Amino acid sequence: MENIRTLSSTQELDKLHKNIKGLRALIESISKYMVFHINQSLFIEIGTNTSIKKLMNKFSECHDVIFNLKEISKNNKKVESASYSVSKKMSFIADMLEANSAERKSNPDIFSDRNLRLKHYEFTSWKKTTMTESLLFAVQLKLPDVPRQEWPKHVHKPIAKELDVSNKLVVKCIDELKNRNLC
Repeated sequence: MENIRTLSSTQELDKLHKNIKGLRALIESISKYMVFHINQSLFIEIGTNTSIKKLMNKFSECHDVIFNLKEISKNNKKVESASYSVSKKMSFIADMLEANSAERKSNPDIFSDRNLRLKHYEFTSWKKTTMTESLLFAVQLKLPDVPRQEWPKHVHKPIAKELDVSNKLVVKCIDELKNRNLC
């Protein structure tokens, strides 16, 4: 019975990952469309203030859903990676719209809240301070391929610097890897 639950859970996670990848593909298409029009100097065709504001609001709602998946992301590398890339792309689109909008001079309120940038920053901060499966895997790859007794002193420091996370978080990851007998 437990295997069926695990299989169902695995199937559900795979379906969730597939849906997030679909969202990422949609957002990538929107991004390419905007870049094309910006390069053609036809930004005005992308939309009015109202349509851009609606797009930003929808992206904000999507981001809320993605960020609420953080507990699942913590335990699933694929979901974490897909969710983070969607967050990053939405933030990029918001920045691109702001930087290239002719309306930003005449109507600066359209981009005043910087909501997506702040939400992406929150996601990035969470990712840098939370022990996730992908971080455990990254730390494991960076550890020396020798017995622990032969590790250099403060082995965690260069790993933390390279992965751009705190020393404390890398130490937690190493402890978890030890508990799992993976190092």
